[in-house]
Amino acid sequence: MEMNIRSDLVRDLRLRKSWSQERLADCAGVSLRTIQRMEKAGVASLQTRIAVSEVLDIDPAELLLIREPKSATRPPESPIMTPTRIWHEFIKPVLRFTLLAILWFGMALTLFLIFVTLVSGFFFWEGSNQTFWQSAGQGIIGAAVFVPFLVLLYYSYRRISHSAATAPHP
Repeated sequence: MEMNIRSDLVRDLRLRKSWSQERLADCAGVSLRTIQRMEKAGVASLQTRIAVSEVLDIDPAELLLIREPKSATRPPESPIMTPTRIWHEFIKPVLRFTLLAILWFGMALTLFLIFVTLVSGFFFWEGSNQTFWQSAGQGIIGAAVFVPFLVLLYYSYRRISHSAATAPHP
């Protein structure tokens, strides 16, 4: 049984993931022609709708095209705060901002650490028990220990940013 579906939603979600129609068809286990028909004509079988909605991470009911009578007025949507909506609208942006701020602060701190160590090692190594190379080496090793932490923060930020860009908006 063919059902009318929201072809614009299928296309938008596919493009948010930067997928071609072929990739969506492969991931959903349907033919390319089926995806083309979904996006152009707005029809699909129940099995196709379920398979595509699983791949696009949405509820299959969201793909249904429900036509309301023209005379009916639609009541305004109530702003119900679901956990998913709270995550996407509030927590995720704050987490992204926090990670980005820590990342920039860490990079500035690392550069400052390297600069201070090299300058102090160059000018003041004679007053300490260490040679210039020992003093400079300690700062560089200290910075090298801190850099993997910054790389981890960077990839965490990228992962959250990527998932925010591909997440469907409620």
